[in-house]
Amino acid sequence: MLIDHFFTIISLNRKGDRGMARLQLNRQSPIYSGHFPSMPVVPGVCSVRIIHELTERMVSKKLMMIRGDNIKFLGLINPDEAPEIEVEITLILLDDGDINVSSVIKDDGKILVKFTGCFR
Repeated sequence: MLIDHFFTIISLNRKGDRGMARLQLNRQSPIYSGHFPSMPVVPGVCSVRIIHELTERMVSKKLMMIRGDNIKFLGLINPDEAPEIEVEITLILLDDGDINVSSVIKDDGKILVKFTGCFR
């Protein structure tokens, strides 16, 4: 889990099928020592994992990502330049219990990551 190690939730609000989170990135995380020591960047897999863990919090259960339909990295997330980020999540609960997720990660309104996928 990345919560409380790689990032801390400042706020997480859910209204119906939409969630909005504000996160504080932990610049001291050992993940940055390998990605990259001179210029820390949130690894793409960590961006997806952030969305995964926030979705689990929103639905109050453990989930497994079964599909990543569209994942776009539009900018670097550097914890020195953007120590706080916003994550917007929209859920669509399917009849079979799966959850389609559409999400963006932003810094000061600028979209850095777009994700659509499915969790079970």
